Amino acid sequence: MNDDRTAHIANLYKKLFRLPSTKIALLSSLLVTLLISLPFILILKNIIDYSILTSFILFSIITIAFIDTRLTSFSPISSFRRIIFAIFFELFPLILLSVCSFFLIISEVLTSSLFLGIFLLLIGYVVSIRFFLMYVLFYKDFFKTIFPTILLPVAIYSSVFVFQPIEFPIIALSLLFSSIFLGATVLFLRYIDRVGLKMIKFNSFKILTSYLQSWINSIPNELEEILEKYSEPSMIKTYQINLNQNGRKLTLVIPGIHPGPFSPIGSYNLPSDIISFFKEKSIPSMVFHTPSSHAINLPSRKEVENYLNSFDVKKDYKFTEDNICSKPLRVSKNKGTVTGLMFNNTALVFLSLAPYGAEDFPSEIINYTKQFIDKNILDEIILIDAHNALGAAIVDDDLNDIKNCLRDLIQKLKVESKSRFSFNFVSLDHLEFKEIGSGGAGCLCLTIDNDNYLLYSIDSNNCIPSLKTNLEQALYRRGLFLLEICTTDSHFLSGKTKTKKGYYALGELSSEKEIIKKLVDPTIYIRDNQKNANFEIECHTSNVRTIGQAQINLYSKFTNKILSLSLRGAILLVLLSILLLAIFIEIL
Repeated sequence: MNDDRTAHIANLYKKLFRLPSTKIALLSSLLVTLLISLPFILILKNIIDYSILTSFILFSIITIAFIDTRLTSFSPISSFRRIIFAIFFELFPLILLSVCSFFLIISEVLTSSLFLGIFLLLIGYVVSIRFFLMYVLFYKDFFKTIFPTILLPVAIYSSVFVFQPIEFPIIALSLLFSSIFLGATVLFLRYIDRVGLKMIKFNSFKILTSYLQSWINSIPNELEEILEKYSEPSMIKTYQINLNQNGRKLTLVIPGIHPGPFSPIGSYNLPSDIISFFKEKSIPSMVFHTPSSHAINLPSRKEVENYLNSFDVKKDYKFTEDNICSKPLRVSKNKGTVTGLMFNNTALVFLSLAPYGAEDFPSEIINYTKQFIDKNILDEIILIDAHNALGAAIVDDDLNDIKNCLRDLIQKLKVESKSRFSFNFVSLDHLEFKEIGSGGAGCLCLTIDNDNYLLYSIDSNNCIPSLKTNLEQALYRRGLFLLEICTTDSHFLSGKTKTKKGYYALGELSSEKEIIKKLVDPTIYIRDNQKNANFEIECHTSNVRTIGQAQINLYSKFTNKILSLSLRGAILLVLLSILLLAIFIEIL
């Protein structure tokens, strides 16, 4: 979802470790080494000594990267590739100094002895940067972080000291200033830690690393444990429309749970989980998306299992069962389109803003429809968010148009005649498009008064805006009518892609023409040989824990505050480093 707080949080975190390959990392090590050793071409004036020094620095970087990788092997996010790119970041002060100093030494603005003194001071800065990264990403303990922190700076300094010894007073002064900078870094870390403990009762950096573990290594345990801590008990309604035809069954599932928040956390892959649940019972199913928000996400896989197991508990009540339904009716106003039909005294209604596009319909639309229920004529209105055209968040004008369409449609459905119906169904698991999740796709053909209406459910997160219109036209050319094309709003890719919204809508990666062809071709097999059918509509409630809007707001507020404080802290640390450098140069 474009406007959702969970997507905002995920997008902020996932930018942290998006890195090139190990091969690029090794090539980059050589480049970094050459940049750091650049001034020593002028200082050593001996190509052999320079080559040995450069080799020592390169060997130090790669060796320490391997050692760091071994020392941090307890962490799932540790890998040689990530460690070595972290080292490049740690060495940035030395890289900047060396590149600038090369030209300053050539122009005789900077002396060799002054360069070596500054070089030693900036090695002290590297200690602080390494301490920061090692503490945040791995150890989260000040004493455990000290030893691995000094390995790289000592290795690089030793390489230089062999060829260019530095006087003791300069060493002592650089150690003093480096200690001041390290102390400021430690104080900053402690302050950030306390912000997390105060706001969410967790170490601030535990949130960061738990997210990285889930995103990088698909290990959700820690993050799910945190989300469960603040989850809230909820009573969730789930509707099932069971179609029966001579022993052949199909169930349409409209869960009250919203897929998400992002892979692999909680109910991110819920539509596929539901389809697999019924498949184990040899019942084909189609899953749809209800108007809701990410507040109705399940925080852990344990809660997903609880929710699925609740399907086996006896249903709270059965709305209706019969063998008649109305023809589908459609009402449009401006961008909004509402399509619905009556199964006896229960209305099944689809909401869409295609081809203009929109994100999730809010749950308030469900409450709006309750005023139209008349137990003598209309028992229940089941709403489905078709979620079939990529777009921005729904604005009030569009939502009001949808409400007006709903009002008009329901009034028409109340007096619409009903007749016997038949159906056929095909599972389109062969649709191997990157935007479709493991739940695949399904196509239901409802035949009412000799007219064929097709309903699609696709395990994807939205569609490109033109897909519905072009599919409808392709079906019409075959004498078929599109009831609706729906996506499940699955989050199986959410947080795993490089797009701003965190996923790819159906048709963004794959050919729209090829998608439509594979959706239309199977219809020739399912519109014939149908027999009269009946239905039953059931509803049951599940006692589960959901993430809740309060928790989403809390983590969004926490993330924004931490990033803001980190930016200001980083600026202050940079200013302090410049001030210390200026005083150091003045003393020398």
